[in-house]
Amino acid sequence: MLGGAGLVVTLALAVGGRTRLGLIEVLVLFGCLVVVPLGLPLTISSPDRLLPWATAAAALTLIAAFVMPTSGSALVLSLPWLAVTATWAARSVRRWCSDANRRRSLVIPTVAVLWLPVAALHIALSRAGVTFGTVPLALVELGGVHFTFAGFGATTLAACLVAATGARRQFAELAATAVIIGSSLVGLGHLTVRPLELAGTVAVTAGVVAMAALGWNALPRASTRRILLRLSGLAVLAPMAFALAYSWALTTNSVHLPYETIAAIHGSLNAVGFVACGLLAWRLEAANPTPAGPREPAAPAVVVTQ
Repeated sequence: MLGGAGLVVTLALAVGGRTRLGLIEVLVLFGCLVVVPLGLPLTISSPDRLLPWATAAAALTLIAAFVMPTSGSALVLSLPWLAVTATWAARSVRRWCSDANRRRSLVIPTVAVLWLPVAALHIALSRAGVTFGTVPLALVELGGVHFTFAGFGATTLAACLVAATGARRQFAELAATAVIIGSSLVGLGHLTVRPLELAGTVAVTAGVVAMAALGWNALPRASTRRILLRLSGLAVLAPMAFALAYSWALTTNSVHLPYETIAAIHGSLNAVGFVACGLLAWRLEAANPTPAGPREPAAPAVVVTQ
């Protein structure tokens, strides 16, 4: 709730021309203030009440970090977010190491949480104005967007789908693997050679399209959660077409659309349509699990707790 309120205030300031925020910055804040709080309870729970509150406070400090120009002060304000996401990642890894009975089922949720400090590192570097080699600052900032949504968000959705697909679990795991490997290749390709980025985009596209197909009937019919999950599956199609075109242009040294245009179409639809709608659907399912028994198809509760 705090994150949502903070985002509303931020959007109001941006629309009113009182801040330096562009669409890319708004997407970063939407990920940290809304998507991460939606997704974390689906991947790992906190044994204490302090960490969730610290996470909310750290996300709110990012607003100040983005309102001011890139500087050392902006970097300092982004470091709490890096610290809390690293803490969540460490707890997730520790849970995976200590729970031998559920180790396989915890792989995908653990990887989802591990994307968060990767995204936070890109965010911190972008606020300091630091770049990787010849990579422009805009792409460093977009790395924060990519690893929050294509990394954490999509992998969390994949973890929920794997837990709910029953007989089709292997197909869901393949889709999740494609998303995880693809997201890694996209990030690596940004820093090294473009063909890797293209290969990663193809893998992510295949993974999320498979997830959309597998999730089409994964939740109870005539329910809000099924509608939301179907909207999520439909919303990802156009953005991934843009992503493929963008990666192809980079690989072949062709002209591509401006980053702001890509963010407006690919980023916004992915963030709000695919990730946010999908996570909200699974949160509703977790709050009111579908009863076991014959139905089309079976879907157990999806929350992965410690």
